[in-house]
Amino acid sequence: MNCKKIFGLLLCILGLAFLVVAGYIDSQVKEGRKKISKAQKNLDTGTALFSLAPVTKDLSQNFSRGIQKKIEEGTETADYYEHLAVQFKVVGIILLVAGILVVIFCKAKKKSTKK
Repeated sequence: MNCKKIFGLLLCILGLAFLVVAGYIDSQVKEGRKKISKAQKNLDTGTALFSLAPVTKDLSQNFSRGIQKKIEEGTETADYYEHLAVQFKVVGIILLVAGILVVIFCKAKKKSTKK
């Protein structure tokens, strides 16, 4: 095998690696978003329960601010990693296609036989 084909295969392997990592990031982001959604629902429920009485309304608002801030930070982090996964997918596809093209269109030089 010549160097160009080896290079093409390496590009394919690298592209596949990027795609696998992107898939892993996607699965983790989906898990995180489920947890964030559950936490938001729990917070909304707790806020609704404690806001019935005027005395507990202030307490619940103070308490929920910190939790809401954490939820927003989690959402921002999930957005960042989701964007990163998209970038990894794009790079992975580009590398994979480039590697396949190099392997397909790479022609080995014929050895000339001199007598």
